[in-house]
Amino acid sequence: YVRTDGSDNNDGLANTAARAFLTIQGALDRLSTFPRDNNKPSAGFSAKVMLADGTYAETVKLRSMSAFERVRIIGNESTPSNVVIAGVTDAISGTVPVDTPYSIESCKLTATAGSGLRAEAGNRISFTSLVFGACSVAHMQASTGGIIQCAGSYTYNGNAAYHHYATNGGTIDYGAATITATLGANVTFSTA
Repeated sequence: YVRTDGSDNNDGLANTAARAFLTIQGALDRLSTFPRDNNKPSAGFSAKVMLADGTYAETVKLRSMSAFERVRIIGNESTPSNVVIAGVTDAISGTVPVDTPYSIESCKLTATAGSGLRAEAGNRISFTSLVFGACSVAHMQASTGGIIQCAGSYTYNGNAAYHHYATNGGTIDYGAATITATLGANVTFSTA
């Protein structure tokens, strides 16, 4: 659990100020220290990082996990805009190689000097039920083999240079599912 009144010195095992982490990065950093138990199968084990309502002013840098096959970062499923990841550069940043896929769910992303979702260097990020707010570069940016996969409907209501920005072998994939992208306000894309 992560809460705006938590502490990164906590263990994150309960949704209370005394137990929850203060930052999403603090939770990921702690999860990345868990060793893999080679005596147990890891198939299907996901780490869930549950976010309480509030604004998290941080750039979340993806980390490799040895004990988990996937990481889910989950905000408010009924009102995603109540959980804001306000990136000082990117909101969710996968710019160095990470061997763990991530799913970002039910929150709002903004980026002062970057992108909402950024996948590079072969990183894999899926998302659903997001709200893309204002981003200086792109709502979604993929390059050098990075993959962003839309796994469900979403809203975009903030300006950006691009909605999608895929270069140098980056992929933004909508798959075969029916996806609804809802325009929540008048949005301007300054470049494309």
